[in-house]
Amino acid sequence: MNSIISKEFLTSALTAFDKYKRDKEALSLRIRENNYWYKARYGKIINPANNETLPSTAFILSAIENKFSDALDSFPVPNILGRTPGNENISEVLSKIVPTQLELSDFKNAYKINWRRKLKHGTGIYGIFYADNKITVKALSILNVYCDMHVNDVQQSQFLFIVNAVSNKKLITEYPQYAQLFSGNTSV
Repeated sequence: MNSIISKEFLTSALTAFDKYKRDKEALSLRIRENNYWYKARYGKIINPANNETLPSTAFILSAIENKFSDALDSFPVPNILGRTPGNENISEVLSKIVPTQLELSDFKNAYKINWRRKLKHGTGIYGIFYADNKITVKALSILNVYCDMHVNDVQQSQFLFIVNAVSNKKLITEYPQYAQLFSGNTSV
């Protein structure tokens, strides 16, 4: 199926992306600050003339690492039960399929990454992707996801953008027909 995206649709998507990006600036700043604190570089400079700073400790790092260890010790296991007495066969089949699929999709790695992000930022985002007859579960960076910040459910956002920095060489290799577009330094 080869569909052409209209100029009007692309214009509305880019306008929405710019709005979502502006709306998310405060959250992005807070996430960067959380990373700064997490790395124990949160001594504030009191006197720039002699580089005097308030003391900093690794207390926050230690607290987060202890919670992270507890979370990994409590790794979830699927427990699928039938809603009605007639659903036992379906739940039994799913009880065999779902754990295998989670293992194949590398869910444990995404779980670990998102738990660390949850402890640092308060949330984590899972992306579930299907390509080449394979399901993959990935931990997405909050900084790379843009949606309408004024809705309670991401499903209610008109657009959802997941961005990633990709080199021009890789884009030219994958999409040679658009090679003339992949030049210069574009900022997302």
